[in-house]
Formats: sequence, structure tokens, C-alpha cells
Amino acid sequence: MSAWGQLIGEMPDPVLVTDERGNVRFASESFLALAASTGSTGSTGSALSALEGKAKDELLAAVDSARESGVAFQVRALGSAETSERPCTLQRVDGTLVSLVERARRVSVDGEALVLSTFRDVSAHRAMEVEIAELRKRVDAMDHHGATVSLFARVLDSAPLVLLGIDREGTITLADGRALTLLGLSADSVGENLLHKVKSRSLGRAIQDAFEGKELRGAFEVAPGVFLEAWLTPLKRRRTGEVTGALVFGVDATERVKGERELRENMALVEKQSATIRSLAMPLINVWDDVVCVPLIGALDDARASDVLYGLLTSIVRNKYRYVILDLTGVEEVDVPAANHLISIVDSVRMLGAESIVSGMRAPVAQTVAALDVDISRLNSTRSLKEALKICIRRTDSG
Repeated sequence: MSAWGQLIGEMPDPVLVTDERGNVRFASESFLALAASTGSTGSTGSALSALEGKAKDELLAAVDSARESGVAFQVRALGSAETSERPCTLQRVDGTLVSLVERARRVSVDGEALVLSTFRDVSAHRAMEVEIAELRKRVDAMDHHGATVSLFARVLDSAPLVLLGIDREGTITLADGRALTLLGLSADSVGENLLHKVKSRSLGRAIQDAFEGKELRGAFEVAPGVFLEAWLTPLKRRRTGEVTGALVFGVDATERVKGERELRENMALVEKQSATIRSLAMPLINVWDDVVCVPLIGALDDARASDVLYGLLTSIVRNKYRYVILDLTGVEEVDVPAANHLISIVDSVRMLGAESIVSGMRAPVAQTVAALDVDISRLNSTRSLKEALKICIRRTDSG
């Protein structure tokens, strides 16, 4: 080694000398220590000889903004520039990386063009930057979490909600929300026993079920006419799964439950009224012994024909009627489907052993029935209800 190279090797700063092709020619002791190239504490000479002839590319990898995408860069030549400065990394023998800033400049030694590079270790600075970036992420997450908690707190204060935390003994550990008053509680109820304060037995049983590890949801009457829709979730230890308490989240459901009750009552009333209307639209009148009259008024559609057929056949079986008068005096006209329904009613009555008579059929109705592709000879008809009733009375008296 030349005296100049030995001088470089003894320099305290990390220095590396390469030829213009990038092969290592000289290295300072501090650079060898930084790189731990030999993996031992050998002499400077042996350490340097282990590096001599190696390409600089094998030791250093340039880094820039594209490094995050995993792109590897080769060492770039100085070109026409006499000096350059860039970030780079040094890979140790054990595979670890050291972040450096390299400052390279051209030199000439004994007529040979060389590149002298000095290095500054910025690993601690880079590590600090990473730590600061991580801290910033945490701060941002805490800010977001804080904003979420603040928003939830405002919701609890303004909406009819309740949030309760209780331990296994029933002691309240958390109490928040405007709807606490539904349970006779307030934000100052922390420390009180919820099981002693709750008047709703069903809610008390639900809390006990939550202590057993069950998740529940239901509407509970916490006071006469006052309802709370509540979700109960057991609180468990993350490692053991042991239930340590329960979380109760509820919303005032009084208006909703009352609305549902009123809706059910209204639907029941509508159904009752519909049944009354159907019975009025199809009255079964026992006009004589063994004779029932069914006066039909208005249109005879599918739904009404089904009601007439069911009600009439049920009444025939129950009361053992022998004669049925279908009075069409109040029916202005019928369409083909309605006429078919009428024939079906007559046939069904005959199958039960009773005789049917159609009375009061108007001309349009008669035309529609006559146009049907059915045998109408089995259809007994009279011009009026009076004539039909006379026939039935005469037959009952004679038989």
C-alpha cells in the first residue's frame, strides 16, 4: 500500500477511495469499523485487503424518494461534475443497513484518477425521523379518536340515549346519556347498584343473562307506559374470556312502542269492520223453516264470491237448510267471471243436498248467464223473491 493509501486508512472519518470503475482502492479504519466488513477485529491492512478490488456497488446502494417502492439503484458516476452529494446505505456483513450521506469528489494520485468519498452516518437521524412519523400517526389517530368520542358524547347529551357500564355485582361504573332519567338515574349514579334501581323485572333478568355471557336486545317497560329499547353486551377479559360486567346501550322507544300498539289496534279494528261489512254485504236470512235467503247487492267479484260460497255452505251444513234463495234483485249487471261464480255457488249448494233458486235476475244478468258455455237448465229462477219464497214454502209444507 502506498503511503497515501496508508494515510487514508488511518483517517478518523469514514473515507472510501475507488477508481472510476467503482473498485475499492483504499478505506479508512473508521469506514471499516462502520461497515464491519471482515466480521473480525483484524488489522487495518487485512481489512483493507478484503475490500480492495471489490466494486463499490457491492457496498453501497443509492437511495432516494423511489426507495420506498423497492427500486434498487446502482452507484452513479460523477460524470463531468467534480463533486456530488447523495444519500446512500451501507450494508454490513450481518445484513443490517446503515444510513449515510456520501460526499464524493475527484482526486488524482500518482497520475491515477480516483474518487474519494467521505461519509456521514445519519442512521440515528433517520431512525428519529421514522419515530417522529410514527408518533405523528399516533397523534393523528388519537385526534381522530378524540373527535369520535367528542361526537359520541354530544350525541349522548342531545339524543334520547343511555349508556351504562356495570360490573358483576351490578355496580354502575359508567352512566351517560339524556335517557338516564327513564331509569331514574343520572350521571351521578356511578357507584350505585343498577339491579336495585331497575324496576323492570325483564330488564333485570336480561342483565343477569348478560353476566352469563349472552348478548341480548329487547324493548323493556322500565316504567308504566315508558319503554327502553336496549342492547346488552357482556364485557369479557381479552385473554381469559371471563365476564367482568356488562354494557347497556339503550334508546327511548316509548313513542315507537305506543305507535306499534296503536297500529295493531287499528288493524284489528279495520279487520273487525271489514268482517262486519262482509256480513252486511252477504246477510244470511232464515226466511222460513229450512229456507235461507241470500240477498246479493252490488258487484260479485272473486273475493266476494268466495266469501258468499264459504259462508253459505258453512250455514247449510250447520243449520241443515233444504232450500237456498239467491236473490239478485240488487245486482244491476254481472260480467262473465261473476256469472261463473254464480253457477259455482248453485252447483256447490246442490252437492250438499240443498236446492237453490235464483230470484230477481235482471235482463243484463240473464243475458250474461245465458251466454255462458254451461247447461243452464239446472238453474232454477224466478222473477221475484216473493215467487221464490212461495215455491219454497209450498215444497216444505208438502214434504
